Order: sequence, then C-alpha cells, then structure tokens
Amino acid sequence: MNNQIVYFNEFQNLFATIIKNDVISKEFLDQFYEFLPSIFHYEEESEKINIDLIVILDIDKVLEKSKSYKKIKLANETLNNMNIRKKIKSFAPFCNNGWKIYISFYDKEVEYGILKNFAGINSLTIMDTPRIIAFKVKKIDKNIVEIQVKKDKEIHNLYLNLSITKREIKDSRKENIIKLVDCFTKDLKDKNSLKQFQDNIKNYLYFNFEKIHGTIITIVDSNQPIDYYFINGIILEEPINLYQEFENYQSSCLELNQSNISEKYYSMIGVLSRAVDIDGVTLLSSKGEILGFNIFIDDKNESKDTIVGGSRTRATHKIIKSNAKGLLGVYFQSEDGYSFFEEIKDEQ
Repeated sequence: MNNQIVYFNEFQNLFATIIKNDVISKEFLDQFYEFLPSIFHYEEESEKINIDLIVILDIDKVLEKSKSYKKIKLANETLNNMNIRKKIKSFAPFCNNGWKIYISFYDKEVEYGILKNFAGINSLTIMDTPRIIAFKVKKIDKNIVEIQVKKDKEIHNLYLNLSITKREIKDSRKENIIKLVDCFTKDLKDKNSLKQFQDNIKNYLYFNFEKIHGTIITIVDSNQPIDYYFINGIILEEPINLYQEFENYQSSCLELNQSNISEKYYSMIGVLSRAVDIDGVTLLSSKGEILGFNIFIDDKNESKDTIVGGSRTRATHKIIKSNAKGLLGVYFQSEDGYSFFEEIKDEQ
C-alpha cells in the first residue's frame, strides 16, 4: 500500500498515471479535477454534506462478489455526454444517510446511483475485492480529501491538500472581476469619479461573489441596441445607470441631510447583487448600466455533445461563440467558485 500527501498541481499527473485505463477517459478526468475543489462546498437547506464517492469499472460484475451491498441505479449517460458534477450534486444528500454515490463505467456508457453496505463495519468492502479498477473519494478534514485507488491488487492512498487550490480560486476570481469591471466601465473614460467607482464595484462584487451559487454576466456595447439573442428574459425598460447613481452619491457626501442618496446608491448596487444570483444571464452595458437579468439562451438547435459541462457552462460557451452584435465580454462563475472572463474581440 502506498500513502502520499500531495497538492493539486502534482496530484493530476500522479492520479492519471495510477488510474490509467482505456475506459476512464481524459474527458472524465478533466471533469473530475474540476469537481474536486467543490467537495467542501456541498450543502442542502443549509446542511453540510460530506460527499462519499466511488468510481468503478462494471459495478454489477464487482457486486456479484459482494452480496452485502445494495445498489440503486439513478441515471445513466453516454460517455460522450456525461456531466458528473450535475449528477453528484443531485445525489449528494444521500451521503448524509450513509449511502455512497457510485459512478460505474461500461464500454459505451456511464451509470450513476447510490450504494450501501449492510453487512456491518467489519465486513469486506468493494475496495477489498481482488482485481478491480476503482477509486473512492471522501473529505476527511477541512482542506484534505482522501482518494484511495485500487488497481488489480495494488492500493494507493492519496491525501490531497486543497488549501492552495482554494486560495488560487479566490485569486483568480479577483483577477476576473477586475477584467469584468474594466469592460463594464469601458465607455466611461475621462470621468471624474471613474477610478473610485471602479474600485467600489470591484470590492462589492468580490465579496458578493463569495456567496452566490454561480452566475453568467455579459457586457454589451452601450452604443448598440440589445441583440435579439438576449431578449428571452427580463429587459429593463429603463436601464439602471450605476455610475450616475455613484456620482449622485459622491455629491451627496458633500452636503448635509442627504443620507437618502447614499441609501439609494447601495440599494441599486443591491439590485445587481440579486440579479447575478438569479438563474439565467445578467446583461450589463459598457456604460455602467444594468440592462436585464434572468435571460435564457435558446439551445434547442445546439448539440449538447459539443461542450462538456452543465447548463451554465454550455450557455456561457454558446454566448462566447454566438457572434451576438455588440458583445464585449462574458464572466462565468461556477457554483464552487471557479471563474473566468472572456473578452470578445471584434474580428471584422
């Protein structure tokens, strides 16, 4: 048995080498690596959930030798259309009742479900079964995930320290919010209060984005009408100009008895913080305006096999490739905090 403590940057190559197999594909490993940092954030109705996951080749064949297990199949997908994060999120609450989530690979499909051993704590487990390929994942401490890999007769215990990864996610979010705000204020050049406004928005969004459950924000050119691509949602009849509200707020600071102006500005900022936490896309202009929110992208003509990931990920990449008129940038943040900002450059 091999025991190793590793950090995320070295874990990926090491794990891929150990688990190397024709069925467990690179696409699965990429999704698995993206999922791992989120293992600390799962909760349902404010109840923390300790994910307990096992990934195995042909679970039915293995369970023929482990009769004490009860398996409940809940879903299946083709290998080309798997979305492990979405499935794990759906089944996670079962883990607090002693069930494990399982992912089982077959030649052309992947099966999901829950699994429990009813023979007691002293009985043999699936990982004791000889000549199998499997690995299990469980959070064991604040920043530590235990990953036990069984391949044939050999067992590897990897203790993955994700503290650095969590810090990197925060640093990356900060960089992407800076890019987002720069794009959001692109058409406010040479304004007296621009720098103060940018700093105010950056700080507000950075702390607010710690609490949201994922978002998509698109920035469009303030000098062009909203493209038809973005009309399936709530479009404000009168956009909320946050920069103008900020200028009013700054002016009020020089006067007495104008606290209502301050309250109005932060209430308008609050509209933005709520909008980005609602399902769908939030639409902003490059002049510091909120244009709309709760906007959904029609994907009925889009092949879901072309993009790996959940609905938010697919929608984001659809927007980036949409050629929508006036599109300047797209900010994406997943439920576990992973983010990126994509600037859209005019290629004409």
